[in-house]
Amino acid sequence: MSILLPDGVVLNDGTIGTTEIDMAFATTKGIFAVECKHRHSFIRGSLAADEWQDDRSIMKSPIKQNANHIRILRENMMDDEKMRPYADIPIYNVFVSNVPIILNVMGKEKTIDMIYHHNDIALFVLNYGGKLKRSWFMSYVDTLDDALSKESAEQINEYLFSHRGDKRALEAHINYVKSTHPEDL
Repeated sequence: MSILLPDGVVLNDGTIGTTEIDMAFATTKGIFAVECKHRHSFIRGSLAADEWQDDRSIMKSPIKQNANHIRILRENMMDDEKMRPYADIPIYNVFVSNVPIILNVMGKEKTIDMIYHHNDIALFVLNYGGKLKRSWFMSYVDTLDDALSKESAEQINEYLFSHRGDKRALEAHINYVKSTHPEDL
């Protein structure tokens, strides 16, 4: 399967602002919304926490940040006549990190240095070459049921690609975030 990944999908958040999904794409399994974080040493958090931390700062939970992206993507799809039939398909919350994730699971810390998934959430850590190993991602995807035809996935990818941020849209989004949520930068 060959797919062009829309980088920086910028959507209206239903108010006066925008939200940016780092990467989003559809396959026959559903839509994958990907949040990426590049940090210096580690990231610590839990799936339920509002905030996570690294060795330098506290940040919004990437899982919850991406859950908000997914909610807004669904709302935008509902507002688009061509996408409305797909608004209820699975959208998977994928978080990719360049450093190990120390995840609190049921009160115990677990270091994720490869892959962890639970329900519709998946966490991946890039290998030392700075790449997501295809086998790690495919081992996760293979556990999922088909939800779309190839033609439907292609139609959704066209929609996502049409919402990728051009330079002006990305700059406007960054300025919006700076003015409303400077702690998120």
